[in-house]
Amino acid sequence: MGNKKLWIISDQHEAYATEHVLQILHKALKLKKSQEDEVSVVCVGLNREEQFKTLFQYGANRIIFCEQKSEYSISFFVECIASLLKDKQPDVILFPASITGKQTAAILSVRYRAGLTACCTDIQYDHDMDRYVFIRPAMSESVLAEITCINDKLQMCTIKENIFDSAFVTNEICWNIADYTYEEKEAMRKVQVLERKALNLKERVDIKSAKIVFVVGRGMKHCMDLCQTVAQKYGAVIVGTKAAVEEKMIHENRQIGQSGISISPDICLSFGVSGASQHVVGIKGARLIIAVNPDKNAPIFEYADYVIVDKGEHILQELAL
Repeated sequence: MGNKKLWIISDQHEAYATEHVLQILHKALKLKKSQEDEVSVVCVGLNREEQFKTLFQYGANRIIFCEQKSEYSISFFVECIASLLKDKQPDVILFPASITGKQTAAILSVRYRAGLTACCTDIQYDHDMDRYVFIRPAMSESVLAEITCINDKLQMCTIKENIFDSAFVTNEICWNIADYTYEEKEAMRKVQVLERKALNLKERVDIKSAKIVFVVGRGMKHCMDLCQTVAQKYGAVIVGTKAAVEEKMIHENRQIGQSGISISPDICLSFGVSGASQHVVGIKGARLIIAVNPDKNAPIFEYADYVIVDKGEHILQELAL
């Protein structure tokens, strides 16, 4: 079987040790089946010693660093990673499911004819097959599929934010940094950046760091004003299901689930949510889940820490007092 090389691709040009990358790093460390397995973080961009230090403190065995002195470009990023793959030949690569991560993973998957599983919710290792097993919702997100990539030694996946926890490991830093040099040819630069502007979003809400969230389902449409009043009282952020978005109860950037955002609040109070698998994936990082639903057989009760069989409106009225 041999020792395994597990890579995490940092998708940022300067801030390599993002919370998303640290979460994936923690999962990669759990996938090590022996001390000889090596977990590396690949960083492409500017030399940031403090960022490297954080990655080592969160358990990275090695950092592979390629400096990009010119202005950031996705073409350089992709070609650099491609060159690294050809030289170093890792066994599995874990990408953040960001725009950069998705683009890079897709291009490399086609180029090397290597299996790629998108938006995984878990990863396991099958000792009998000597392969990794990638788990994600499938069939209209009604089931969880276990996917094994068999067409190449290289296996890849993208992972959404807040699926896994991050964990500080040690203050003893090994400073095992492998410098890599990649010279981009001008003819390979297919994208030219003319200007950079920050998005002017109509509604910018920091859902991912919210400590308390109220999750609403379609059945709460008639009492959203009450829900907003109570949420404000407790400092909670309102999010919701895909059905709540379709009913225009919330903006689409507040949708929780496989097709939306994954969250990990201290308290997740769910009102009128049935508990489809794609939604449960999005809230499984919550430390405490309280589910309110008039249907005593609602699937979400199987995942909740506390359940209340009642209408969400009734509980909101109690909380408003």
